[in-house]
Amino acid sequence: MFRLILEELLDSLQDPYENAYGMRGGLLLLSYPSIESYNVSCFLPESHNLQFGTGAELKRITGNHPDIQLNKLSPQALICAAQTMLEYYKRLDLDFSLDDQGNHNKRIFNNQEALYSAKKKYKLLSLLSVVFLQLGILEFY
Repeated sequence: MFRLILEELLDSLQDPYENAYGMRGGLLLLSYPSIESYNVSCFLPESHNLQFGTGAELKRITGNHPDIQLNKLSPQALICAAQTMLEYYKRLDLDFSLDDQGNHNKRIFNNQEALYSAKKKYKLLSLLSVVFLQLGILEFY
């Protein structure tokens, strides 16, 4: 049931500006296994290789790394998170595009769910950097 709800949201929330019905838009951003994944991706460049089953498991990592703290965010940390996210896209053979996040989200979701079905773990991933790229806070060079 929960998976069905998420799939419906992924279908309807594909564009931050408008949806298929000309109504106000919205983009569902995925985060595995929890919102803390963004914080970790800011400080561990290879974090897309880490796997966790729960947010509690991830919190143990942040507890063991005193440098992984929100109050230590910097421009370099935001860039690290974006590069880490883009590396995950490359691993899935996805070309990053601000205009096609909806289809990418479905592929990421299905990939993560397949991994969870097989290993009861998700790859660490946060798509929060998508917002910063869409808002122009971060830019490609």
